[in-house]
Amino acid sequence: MPHPRGATDPATAAADFIAVIEGLVFDRFAGARTTLAPGNAASVRQLAGVLATQLRSAARS
Repeated sequence: MPHPRGATDPATAAADFIAVIEGLVFDRFAGARTTLAPGNAASVRQLAGVLATQLRSAARS
């Protein structure tokens, strides 16, 4: 049965979103964005952009 907000499997959707966040954290510590300084406007924009894209995608599905 679908969740009232549209997710057919809310637990899996939540785990998938957490995996995205974990990937962003890994990217900052050991990936392609290790040179991006934390706490500045560019860093915040980069993280916010990824999360906004993921949330928009989830809202459409």
